[in-house]
Amino acid sequence: ALLFTTSLNAQQWQQVSELPAGQTTALFATGDTLFAGGLNRVYYTFDGGDTWDSTAVIPMEEEQIAAVQYSRGRLYVGTEFDGVFVSSNGGQTWQTDNTGLNGLGATNISSFAVRGDSLYAGTYGAGVFVKKISANSNWSAYNAGILWGNAESVTNIDGKLYAGVGANATVYTH
Repeated sequence: ALLFTTSLNAQQWQQVSELPAGQTTALFATGDTLFAGGLNRVYYTFDGGDTWDSTAVIPMEEEQIAAVQYSRGRLYVGTEFDGVFVSSNGGQTWQTDNTGLNGLGATNISSFAVRGDSLYAGTYGAGVFVKKISANSNWSAYNAGILWGNAESVTNIDGKLYAGVGANATVYTH
């Protein structure tokens, strides 16, 4: 996975050489930990990129990881076609987590966001879904007021959700 880093004072990007060659399709950072989604596994570092390790292979078809999220001891991976995979043991084993992702494009994950005890997933085609993390509940649609199905991105900024949805620069807040 090719990954480059820079600091605020750096003059140019530096390639992170510890990762194997391949695509880096999603990034997620929490504290000193950085997760980098590759083609069929997640790479992670606890020391700012000096050393890397990887999870077990995620049992998905030949496709890309579109989103990575870590919350409350669970590592979530959103894929382009196979939906969500979750690991509660640091990526040693993976399970599908698609119950409730219903509708055309519901397993085509674009992004994740966490707000409180809820995990939100944007999808290419079925809008936004939500689940309770601590209860490991099923996914349910979270689309009241959204007019388009393609939720290209979902993010949490200071407790407010933002979704980039559809065409024509449409952004929703909740």
